Amino acid sequence: MDVKEWVDGKMYEDKIIRGAVCGVFGNVLKNILEFTLWKVGWLQHPLSHFATSMFMHPNHDIFFGSWLGFLMDYIYGAFLGVAFIFLLFFFGNEEWFVLTKGLLYGAFVWLFSYSGIRVLPVITLRSVGELDAVLEFLVHLTFGLGLGLALERWRRYRQSSQTASGR
Repeated sequence: MDVKEWVDGKMYEDKIIRGAVCGVFGNVLKNILEFTLWKVGWLQHPLSHFATSMFMHPNHDIFFGSWLGFLMDYIYGAFLGVAFIFLLFFFGNEEWFVLTKGLLYGAFVWLFSYSGIRVLPVITLRSVGELDAVLEFLVHLTFGLGLGLALERWRRYRQSSQTASGR
């Protein structure tokens, strides 16, 4: 089996790869909105600052701190994508209402991450703005929507490639 056959076949069927890629895509959309809100001053800290604060002061002017927060944010997004795929596999058909399920998942992730994990003692950054909770809710909905969009696109590509190859 050559690389193209493996990529078109086995890789697209793998739930971990699919979840990680969809999670990263959702994270890209989340970061576009989140960093825009942060740059205009409506959001006091992006989530990557909270993640960085586990290991160091989240000074975004220091390259290492920014890089560490970026890396942690995308690893977490990939992990959340994998968890989403397995939840869909366990609880229901992936093909039905995936965008709605993505939005619901984003809302849950906001509740779990922003309202739960962020307040753990290991996260040392504590300052938040007045609108941060509401804005982060919108940011997490964007993540869930991006996750659902990526999964729907993945499913459609897979269906079209199976139809074209006659599988």
